[in-house]
Amino acid sequence: MESYERINYLIRELGLNVTSFSKKIGISNNMTIGRIIREKRNPSYETIQLIMNTFNINANWIFTGKGDIFQNKTEQRLINIEKSLNQIINKIDEIHKK
Repeated sequence: MESYERINYLIRELGLNVTSFSKKIGISNNMTIGRIIREKRNPSYETIQLIMNTFNINANWIFTGKGDIFQNKTEQRLINIEKSLNQIINKIDEIHKK
């Protein structure tokens, strides 16, 4: 799996989309992440740092795909909770749009 694929995988694992992921890491538009994924580009070091720092991502995983995604199990549990909450919020938004 290439780095752009790992980023796309991470976005899905977090229950986010490109726009919400971009905002969470501090990128004001979704063009950067969108282009990385769509055009199969390698992210810049600065983008990788933002991702690692925001989500406590294991550097070895983001660069090589080896090891655990998150630096610790507590972080994984928190991410799973946040993912579940995001799914609930999305369902509520869908109901309100009907």
